[in-house]
Amino acid sequence: MKNETSTAFFDLSLLFFGTIAGLILAILTVPFVEKNTYLSIIAPTLLIFALPGFVYYAFARNKKVIKEKGIRPLNKSDIVLEILFYLLLFFAGLLIDFGISRILESMPYEWAVAETKKAEETEFFIRKIMNDTSGWWYGIIAFAVIPAISEELYFRYGVINVIDKFIQNKTATIWSVAVLFSLIHFSAIGFASRLTLGVIFGYLYYRTGSIKWPVFLHFSNNFFALLLI
Repeated sequence: MKNETSTAFFDLSLLFFGTIAGLILAILTVPFVEKNTYLSIIAPTLLIFALPGFVYYAFARNKKVIKEKGIRPLNKSDIVLEILFYLLLFFAGLLIDFGISRILESMPYEWAVAETKKAEETEFFIRKIMNDTSGWWYGIIAFAVIPAISEELYFRYGVINVIDKFIQNKTATIWSVAVLFSLIHFSAIGFASRLTLGVIFGYLYYRTGSIKWPVFLHFSNNFFALLLI
């Protein structure tokens, strides 16, 4: 028990200080990347999420500190129910976000107006990149490929395994990490859909025991979202 606690705190320290190091590097690189639109988008994600995520991944792979996943092993006979569960969560998140966006649009408060304006500016910025022939592939890499790999390694491989060592309740761990995953985007608009996606990614990781499936689903979601903008 004592050994498990020591391992849990060591893993937490590894991820925490890795994140701090990534934040410091991201801040230090601002003067070098701020004039380049593409680098200014990619650099923070790579340094804050990918760097500590890859460090933890390498450590976990070498030291074999990751426990076997499995709230319940993925059973072929349950695949249909599993997909329905994920779809239900996904559309529930979209409906809640639709309601939140409408409420924010109707509120006269400055923070609500600022939140709506920020979302519109972000969408306009992404649309501008995606509509540029030379920037289309960059948009896919910057908004779909890199976030999928970086964020899943960080949240679903790093954070989820660290928290699981303390909570030791897989369902609570999945939802806790999903909340953190949604909060880290710093936007009320889209919070519910990000939350439900985080839950789906978490359950998929535990069901399959592999990070590649959450990465693939994360990429697919971002990719199709870009096509619809």
